[in-house]
Amino acid sequence: WRQLHRHERSMRSHGTPLPVVINFPWGAQEFWGTEQQYIWYRGAGGPDEIECALFSLEEWCFSELQRGTPVDNLIKRIVDGNQCVAVLGIAVLLALHTNRVSDTVFPLVTSQALWWMDHQRMAQEMGGGMLNLAGFTKKSDLPHAQAIKALNERPARKQQLRWFAQLYVLNGTFVE
Repeated sequence: WRQLHRHERSMRSHGTPLPVVINFPWGAQEFWGTEQQYIWYRGAGGPDEIECALFSLEEWCFSELQRGTPVDNLIKRIVDGNQCVAVLGIAVLLALHTNRVSDTVFPLVTSQALWWMDHQRMAQEMGGGMLNLAGFTKKSDLPHAQAIKALNERPARKQQLRWFAQLYVLNGTFVE
């Protein structure tokens, strides 16, 4: 993504890309991409291979939650060392799913850039329907379509990150 901005003239006309910087308890991290790359974890507009990997990562995270792995540990495991904003989408989804108020989730909740990207994700999902189900036309595609449909039906999909901020206010939880 950063290489495109350096080498492709049409991308350079959009200005210089800036990272989203998130200050996690384990240190500050830079993540690259816009709302377009953020929704790759939703199977929208990204390279097929990356979308597939992100779907698999999301499913693995939810299976780990069912095994009792703490959400803070999962978030750290998937974002630490990563640089793509798409993985932040999965981290946000995990936080919304668990309603976790913690030092690990707080930097996600307080990022204006993530609020914007997640708002755009919600608008696309509500306005465009299930775009990530497009292309499943053969009978042999049915198991894949059903798996994606199950991901789409998670209750956290109908929430936005900015709504989550109120849990911090109501709990009187402010992290410095």
